Amino acid sequence: MSFTVDTFNQEMKRLKGGPFVKEMVEHFDSVADKSLTPPNRKVFMYSGHDTTVAPVLHTLGVFNMIAPPYASMVVVELLDRQGLVVRVSYKNDSSEQPHLLTIPGCTQLCPLHRFKGSYEQQQQQATHSLVHHRPDCQHQASRLEG
Repeated sequence: MSFTVDTFNQEMKRLKGGPFVKEMVEHFDSVADKSLTPPNRKVFMYSGHDTTVAPVLHTLGVFNMIAPPYASMVVVELLDRQGLVVRVSYKNDSSEQPHLLTIPGCTQLCPLHRFKGSYEQQQQQATHSLVHHRPDCQHQASRLEG
């Protein structure tokens, strides 16, 4: 339960796991538009704790509500398979191969544009929720629109 509290709604997912997913999407975009620096870079590696792994999985919509065990890892790959696709794997047992995960509304090899669309939709839902449920945000939003 404690691993889901930080990301129990769209707004919390945006705040807790969203920055990491946003950074991944930016890296994927730089590969797609050939602006990656250095251009031959193959890997971005990040380290975290179970309290980081769970929110990222939950933000991606693939968390199984079981606390990540020690030494678990999430692998997010950008592959060129007749177009760029994203593959997400979760290794939570050192005696087994990583489990392929499926992003909701996609396939195990998720086309990059669909992966990005899913992320962008989640961000819009979180922002919409924030603006419509918090009076202080409504006031600022109306000032920005006008």
